[in-house]
Order: sequence, then C-alpha cells, then structure tokens
Amino acid sequence: MHLSLLLHAMLQPLQNSSKTQEIQSILDAHPLNPACVAILQKARSWAMGGNSDVATATPLQSIFSGLIVNKKDNAKEKYYIPIHTFNTSKASLFPVVDAPKDFLTDWKTQINNLLKEYKHLPDSVEYASNFIFTLHFLIKKYVHCIPSDSDVQVNIWEQGKLTAAVANSLYLHQESEENTYPIQLVCVELSGVQKFIYSISSKQAAKSLRGRSYFLQAWMDGFLQNILQQTNTTIQHIVYSSGGKSFLLLPNDTTTNTILENANNNLQKDLLQSYGTTLYACIGKVSWKYDGDNNLYINENTNPVSSFREVWKAAANAASEQKKQRYKNAILENKSILQLFTQPFGEGGSTEVCSITAVELHAGNRATIGEGEDTIHITKAVKQQIQIGKELTNAQWHSLLPNEDEQTYELHPKSKYLKLDKEPCKTPDSINWYVPNSDTTEVPFLTHKTNVAKGFRLYGAVGIAMKDKYEPKSFEDLSDAGSHKRLAILRMDVDGLGDIFIKGLPNPSLGAYSTLSNQLDVFFTGYLNTIRSQPAYKDAVSIIYSGGDDVFAVGQWEVMADFANDIQNSFQHYTNRKDITISAGISLIDGKYPIAKGAEEAGEAEEKAKNHSHFVNNIEETKNALHFLGATISWKEYQQVKQWQTKLKNLNNGILYKIVTWYDMKQASNKRWRWHSIYTLSRALQSNVYNEVQKEVIKELQQTFLTKIHSNALRFEVLILATRWAVLENRNNA
Repeated sequence: MHLSLLLHAMLQPLQNSSKTQEIQSILDAHPLNPACVAILQKARSWAMGGNSDVATATPLQSIFSGLIVNKKDNAKEKYYIPIHTFNTSKASLFPVVDAPKDFLTDWKTQINNLLKEYKHLPDSVEYASNFIFTLHFLIKKYVHCIPSDSDVQVNIWEQGKLTAAVANSLYLHQESEENTYPIQLVCVELSGVQKFIYSISSKQAAKSLRGRSYFLQAWMDGFLQNILQQTNTTIQHIVYSSGGKSFLLLPNDTTTNTILENANNNLQKDLLQSYGTTLYACIGKVSWKYDGDNNLYINENTNPVSSFREVWKAAANAASEQKKQRYKNAILENKSILQLFTQPFGEGGSTEVCSITAVELHAGNRATIGEGEDTIHITKAVKQQIQIGKELTNAQWHSLLPNEDEQTYELHPKSKYLKLDKEPCKTPDSINWYVPNSDTTEVPFLTHKTNVAKGFRLYGAVGIAMKDKYEPKSFEDLSDAGSHKRLAILRMDVDGLGDIFIKGLPNPSLGAYSTLSNQLDVFFTGYLNTIRSQPAYKDAVSIIYSGGDDVFAVGQWEVMADFANDIQNSFQHYTNRKDITISAGISLIDGKYPIAKGAEEAGEAEEKAKNHSHFVNNIEETKNALHFLGATISWKEYQQVKQWQTKLKNLNNGILYKIVTWYDMKQASNKRWRWHSIYTLSRALQSNVYNEVQKEVIKELQQTFLTKIHSNALRFEVLILATRWAVLENRNNA
C-alpha cells in the first residue's frame, strides 16, 4: 500500500472541485515522486473509461437517467441527486427533476463538513491502513452527491475510490516487475445462498433465519478482508459487494494470483467441511489494460474490446464457469470427498437431527436452546446464527476481529471473527462498521478521534417486527396477529437486470458499473428499511434478506401485498424509469408450515409474475407484475384490485364463491359464464337479502361483467384477486 498515492487519488478530485487550501495542504504534506504522478494520471483515466478530460461543473445526475432499456433510451428528463450528507431518507437518496441552483456553494459546504471530521481520523503514520479505511467512508458520507470531474453520472467518491484501487494495483504490479497485463477484475460469487437460508424447518425457524441470512454477508466481508490484507490492498479495491457477489480490483502478478488460488482452494474445503454441498463459492478473474490510444484489452488478447462492459461480463462469466467444475481441486486433494456426491453419507436411521436444519447431530456439533418442554437440540452453527439474529436487533456496530473472544462468532477459522455491539471495538486490529437501524437514517460513525478503522454500511434486514424491546416476533406471532392466521412470504427482484448491466450503460466505464451496482444496492439495503419502518408495516413485516436486487420478507398476509406495492412504487420513483421494473410473488402458509416450502412457493409465484404478459391497446406488457392468491396482475392494476376488494368484502361469501366459479368457467372457455353471472346477479338484486350498499356493489358487478370484462377494459384476473382477498377477510370476520 502506498499511502501518499492513495491519498492523492481520493482527495485530488475534491481539490479540483473545491480549490480548498486545507485539502491542498494535506496533499502537499504527502508529495508524490514523478513515477507516482504518472501512475496516478493513468489510474484516473483507466477508472473513468480512458477519459481524462475534465468536465464542466454541473450537478450530479442519476445513473438511471441515461440507461438504455430494451434497446431504447426512454428517459425523458434528467434527474439530479440532492446535495445531502449521506443517510437513508428519501430526501437524501431520491433524485429530483430540478437541478440544485447554488450547487457550487453547496459542494463547498459538504467538503468543509468533511474537513471538520477529518481531524478524527486515525493517525496516518502509525495506523495507515485504518486511516485509509476510515477516510474512504468519510468521503462517501459527505460527497456521494458531488459529480466526478469527468462523468456527470458518477460521483466523486466512486471516482476517488476506483482511481485509488487502480493506482495501488499499478504500483504493486510495477514493484513485481512482471510484464503482464497489470490489473485484474476479480468476481467472487457465493452460490446456494437461497437454499442455505431457506432450508430450515420447525417452529423455531424464525429464530435462526435472520441470523442465517446475515451470517453469509459477514462471511463474505471476512473473506474479502482476508484477501485485501494478504495482497496489501485496501477497502477501495472492493468495487461492489452485496447479494452474495463481489467485484474487486487487484494487481495481476504471480503473488496475487497465488493468494487467490490458495484462497479459492481453502474456500472449497472450508465450505464442504462446514456446510456440505449446500454452499459453493467461486472466483473468476480477467486481466485488462488500456494502451496509449485508450484501446481496452483483456486477457492478453491482441484485439481490443469495445468497452469495460466486456471486462465486467468476462469476470462474471469466469466465476460462473467455475460452477461447472465444483470442488475439483478439493476432490483431487482428497478423493474421499467424492462420497458426498456418489454415496449415502451420515448414519441415518434413528440418529438425532437438528430441529431446525435436519442436519445429523454428533458430540462435536450438538447444542441446545430453550427450557423444559421447549428445549430443542440443534447444531452449534445454528445456535450461533440464532444468537447473531438476536444481537442484530440492538447492535449498531458490526466488527471484524482477527482473534476470538467470548463475545465473537467465528466466520473464518483463525482469521476473522464477528462481534456485534452498541459500540465499536477499541483495538486497532479491528474493522468496524456503523449500521443505521430502523429508528435512524443517519450515519454518525466518526464522532471523536480514535486509531480504529471505522466506517458505515447498510444492512437490508435491519428492519424486523419486534415482540418487545429484545425479542423479535416469531412466524407464529406474525401469522396469529392477522386475520385468517396465515403468514405471507414475499420474494421480489428487478426484471431483466442482467440485460441492463450488459447492454444498458451508454458509457460503460468501470466508474459507471460501480455506480449502477452501488446505487441499486443503496435502495435495497438502505431505503427498504425506511419503507418497512412506516406504521403500517413496522409491527407486521420482517425483512429477512435484502441486497443486490433481491427481497425476501415475511409478515401478516393482509399488509404484504401493500408492502410489495410500496416497494415497487418507491423503486420507480428512485429510478424515475417506467421501463426498469420489479416483479413479486407472495405465498401464504400456516405459521407452523416449513418455511423452506413456503419460500419455494413464493419463488414459484415470483416466476409466474416474471412470465406475466397481457395486451393494453394492442401493446404487449410483460413482467412488472405481482402474483398473489393464484392470480397475476400488473402493478398498474393494483389500485383496481384494492378498490374492488374494499367493495366486495361487503358481500357474503356466497356471491364471492360464484365469482370464482365464473372465472373458472371463463378459463375453461365455457362461454356460458357471462349469461350465468348476469342472471345470478339479477336474481340477487330482486331478493331482500342484500341492503342498498350491497346492491350497489352487485349492480356494478353486473355492469362490469356485461361491458368491462367483455371488452377487456378490466381483466378478470383483477376481479378474481380482489374476490379471493375479500373471501379470506370475510372468513375471518364470520
């Protein structure tokens, strides 16, 4: 690590924007020799796609404004990022249509606020790595809203981060004196995440699910920090990390590649030993460089590629290719591992198994929780996950330590341990992240001088419904609190995101890819908790997992569709794009039903939503849908569902069940459904069973069947979802 080089990479863009004497004094105190000046100039260009031009000062634009979706640039207006200190509120994160007027003054205010906290940073000489780590997050806190000086859709923090990573990689490669492509993009992908999280059973599942989900994120954090420490690189080298996938920039030399190879081999052995074949991690990489004419080359190829999208795609594909030879090296080293794939393993029969994961118990992995009749036997790993889930509720600081103590949880044997607390660790060898909880959106991570590495991060599952101050609600608590006593499971993600990444960026530089990845993640790990903290959801919905572009939540069935709709509406406002959409699926289960099965059913519902297609004015609309209660609707139709559901719950279930019958007849192409419905509803209007309010609903139903359903002005799926929803509510109120 070259401290002065990293410092110039991160602070020089701020100096270019603000012309602040204090920043210049910091840079002057850390001078660069001519060789490092040349490295820095090259790094700045490479980080921003070969572009070294300085743009005219202008407010930061949303990366979503320029995206090309379905081969079309459908953005009608430019949207701008508000100038705010970083927090997870709408005012801070959501782009606005009006550009800030006095933005140059506001920029200077943000940079001056940054400099006020600069004095709290760790000592830059004795604790250089902690200094660089903390500075990374201090810059992000205050200038995430200021554009880089060469791309108005990439913020200045991203520019400094990536310039630092490229510069440090070029410097380390230069020291190795190897004549190769000097830098590589590395993709680390953890697969089997959903299977690992959801593959649990029993009424105790809720106690471990949240901790199980968080454990994977902490595990990835620990793995990445080990790589950084071994390669003498820093936090800036992590381009993106969330949702089980990470991208890093590292020098391309023999030492680094040996470290990656050893890490990959140890990874496979550790995962096999701890989790069998449930989890698998793979590492893919691609080397790259620009030449003097700004032509981009990858993997020693003689022909240049068109843009950095080829580098990003090649790294991701290289990781995916590793899945085709899972555990190859581990098997070659220890052929007995083959029995995991070719022979039955374990004792079977009457051997006791974990009450939550069904893994066989033995003397080395047995643990218990509960008292008296509530005592259950589980694995030590599950007990650890339960304890992590509990501590997450009130822990504002998440820390990684190199050594174990009575308050830590093992992530990677003999190297990385997790600690959750209300305060950061005080030892300089720790790494500490402040995590905003559901009650605060601010990130006050640097309040006084210490020599400890401190930063902040967002965690998508910080929002959880609580039974009391210390105890989260169980699945039974959530299902029993609502009508019909059913637990709703929600799964949703962005439609066609892979195509957006590969084809959507008009200027597909490293900076653009990093910006798009992190902006998506901010919504799903940050603002999602803000949505959940609203009164309607605070005590009724628990987010189990959210990161990248995925959401997994559980809660009371009556509010879950509204929660999903609010996420969809907020995401559309966040992107200001109608062509970047989300689809969702919701399943309903008994509170004691296996959560793994319910999650699988929610996944099937989500897939039906993604396969949704219908025509509006002879134009096909696809995806962008919700599947709930056996019906699929577009989000545009959701308010129609709510309106009809409110009306239909005034009727008795006798008529509602007939609507279901007519729908089934129509699905079976039985044309008699229409006259059958008109006749039945006419008879209902003539009876004395219904009051005037109910008869008005029946009249509207009759007209709807005569005209709107017939002309497809209202799709029957809208009415059937509203009907089934009303049936469930009426069943509880009967």
